[in-house]
Order: sequence, then C-alpha cells, then structure tokens
Amino acid sequence: MHDNKSQWFIQVFCGVLTAFALFIPLPAMVFAEDEQQEYVQESGQDVPESELSEKVGEIHTEDYTEGWVLIDDKSHWQYADGTFAYNTWIEDNGKKYYLDENGELDPSMVWHDPGWRLNFEGWWWQNEDGSYPTSCFKDINNVTYYFDSDGYMTVGWLFLDGSWYYFSDSGNMVTNGWIYVKGNWYYLDSSGAMRTGWQKIDGQWYYLQESGAMCTGWLQNGNSWYYLGSSGAMATDWVYVNGTWYYLNSSGEMVIGWQRIRGNWYFFQGSGAMSIGWQQAGGSWYYLNNSGAMLTGWIQINSGWFYLSESGAMVIGWQKIGDYWYYFRESGLMAADTWIDSYYLTSSGAWDPSVAYDNIYTWPCPGYTRISSDYGPRPRPTAGASSYHRGIDISAPEGATVTSIHRGTVQSYGYNGTMGNYVKISHGNGVVSVYMHMSRIANIHTGMSVSAGTTIGYVGSTGVATGAHLHLGILLNGNYVSPWNYISRP
Repeated sequence: MHDNKSQWFIQVFCGVLTAFALFIPLPAMVFAEDEQQEYVQESGQDVPESELSEKVGEIHTEDYTEGWVLIDDKSHWQYADGTFAYNTWIEDNGKKYYLDENGELDPSMVWHDPGWRLNFEGWWWQNEDGSYPTSCFKDINNVTYYFDSDGYMTVGWLFLDGSWYYFSDSGNMVTNGWIYVKGNWYYLDSSGAMRTGWQKIDGQWYYLQESGAMCTGWLQNGNSWYYLGSSGAMATDWVYVNGTWYYLNSSGEMVIGWQRIRGNWYFFQGSGAMSIGWQQAGGSWYYLNNSGAMLTGWIQINSGWFYLSESGAMVIGWQKIGDYWYYFRESGLMAADTWIDSYYLTSSGAWDPSVAYDNIYTWPCPGYTRISSDYGPRPRPTAGASSYHRGIDISAPEGATVTSIHRGTVQSYGYNGTMGNYVKISHGNGVVSVYMHMSRIANIHTGMSVSAGTTIGYVGSTGVATGAHLHLGILLNGNYVSPWNYISRP
C-alpha cells in the first residue's frame, strides 16, 4: 500500500490500541487458579495441576457465565456452555474483539465498519479487518468496481488481461451497453469488456474499430465496402449518399456492375454509384432512366428515336421490329424520311417498299449549262487550285439557284477555305454529291431529307475560285468520280 494509506492505517490502529488499553475495561475475569482450588475442595480429590482445567470444565459446564477468562495472562472468551471462541470475532458491550486460533485475544486486530474512505488521492474501500482490496474487481452492493495496485477505485478506461473496461465517474463498471466518450461511441459486453470488429447488437450490425470506436459512413473491410448510418447501424438495400444512390445486398456489401433488383436491371459503376442515362458496358450501349432502371423497346430522347433489345442493348443497322423494317445509324438514332441505300424510310422510320428507288439524277443549275472546266486533267487555273479537276464547273451568274441532283439526306454543310460555302448530300449506296463556291447556303440542316430539285444554295465565287460558278463533285465510297457517270447536260 502506498505510504499515505499505510500511515493512516497505523495511526488508526495505534489509536484503537490506546483506547482499548485505557478506556475499554475488560469484564471481570474468572481466574483458572481459583477454579482449581474450588474443584479440589468440592471433589476431595488431589488432581494433578495439568488435568485441573479439563476437570473444571467437566463439573462446571452448566454453571459458566459467558464472558472473559484470563488464562496464563491471556484473555479468552468463554461461552455459556464452557467452550471457548477461536478464530472469530465476538462482541462485548458494543465493541468487537478477535480471538485467534489459540482462543487468545489478538489486540492487533481492530474491527472496522466496512465502507468507502476518501483521501486526497481518491476513493478506496476498507474491509472489516481494516484491509483494503488491491489490483482486483470487487462487487459492492451489486456494483462492480476495480481497485488499482494502491487500492484506489478506478475510473475511466482500464486495460486488463488483454481487454479494455470502462468505469464511470462513480467507479461502477459499465456492462451491456453503449458509452459515449470524447466524441466516440463504444460498446461493452456483459463482462464489461470492450468489443471490436463486427458486432450484432439488438438485431443490428455495427463495426467497432480496433480502438473500439464505432464506425459511421463508408467502411472498407477486406475487399468489400459497407455503409454505416449516423447511428452506426449497417445499411442494406438502397442508400442515398451525397446525391448518389448505392445498393447494399443483404450482407451489407456494396454492389457494382449489373444487378437485378425487384424485377429491374440496374448498373452500378466501380465506385458503387448507380448509373442513369446512357451507359456503355461490354461493348454495347444501354439506357437507364432517372430511377436507374434499364429500359427496353422504343425510347425517345430529345427528338430522336432509339430501340433497345430485350437485353437492353441499343441496336444499330437494319432491324425488323414487329412487322416493319427500320434502320438505325451508328449512334443508334433511327433514320426517318430518307433513303438508305435504295430503300426509302418514311417519317415513322419504317421502310416503305411501295416507294421504288429511281436512278434519275437532275441538272444542279437550272438554266445554265456551259461547262467552264471539265472533270480530269487541266492547267492550274489559279494558285491553290488542283491540276486534276475532280468535278465539273458550271458557269452561272452570282445568285443563280443550286438544286440537289437526287433525293437524299443533307450530310454536312458550311464553309471551307478551298471549297467556300459548300453542301454535301448523301444519296445512298455510297454516293455523295458535293456543291462548292456558293455565295450562300439555303435554309437546310444536317439530316434533312431532300428531293431532286430541292434548292440547297446559290451560285457564287467563295473559296478558291476565279469567278462565279458552281463546282459539282461526286464521291463514290469516299473517292471522287466523274459526275458524268450520274448526270447529263440538258
């Protein structure tokens, strides 16, 4: 025991001894020698002194008064039946005394009322014999406490035999419950030991770090991710975190990739975030609505139509849907009101077999037929011009009308430093007509369907040109060919 407590105990002990010696009179003693003389007189027998005490007990058993007996200058306690007290406490006139194994009064043993004691270093517990518990648990009034090596009551955290325990400010050990300490939650089991790792408590799963602190938010454990709510309870099913949806299976693990949930397919990125809109996976495109569910069949996005197969994959190329054929471009957009190869697609996108493909091409500059430069080799007319003419030049005044030579779809239009204002029209089967050097372009747009004779622009001399004219070129599968293969002069 530490010095302060030892000094306190010694002082108390000395005080008790002094009080015992000075102020506590022992009861009147019955002396053994008087009893021996009385026995000889009454019995008329000469008994050896060594046997007298035994003989005294034989004839006086019924007559003894319970009390103190002095034998060989040692105080003993004799009961009314003549027996003596050994190894026990007895009470006399409100005071308690201890008789040792020989039945002799032990003045070093002082009775203390058990209870809590407080000094400047803390609380401690005093036993009946004046001792105090050290380095041990002790149950007092059905409450468990721990006393350190100096005997003081422990508060706060205690690490003992590989486990952590927590004692409240009043010293009682916390068991079977949560405690909140310095901003963190901890859980103590029925033995008071702090738990770590996965713990199922009141039907919910929690994760407690090695420090015992309860986790919240995202947790990576092994190769899996889990989400623990603000209460620390492990989430399952859908969770919405920072503007993003995630799905956690029945084990609490975050899922990724394709998942079928309540009859719908969803796609979760590597981060676990649920995808919406277009999603490419496994070489195919899929569309997921705002709820994340994968769509199938026809969908309209902005003004365009797309078709998604039963697997959800976006289709391209020719597709028979129901009783009709449709054509979907590389982007998945359905073609409509246009020719694809030699097939005409209506405004609904369905192929109309009643519309026959014709191979008639018309003159692009009505009323003007003079050719100022023909297709093929030629002297370079100006700097930047080609010495091999990949089209024909039709002389016409500024502002003369330029028309499409055949039905088709506007592929592109704009301005180029060499071509000037230009328009490209796709006619199917790899045929594209190109119109250059126009003064301006008519009101057209990419993807617009045109017919033979549709106005697409007006003659000019923009780009590399020596005067007002229309340059007409024909591309077949990306290579320029002679326009005379398609048109003839009126």
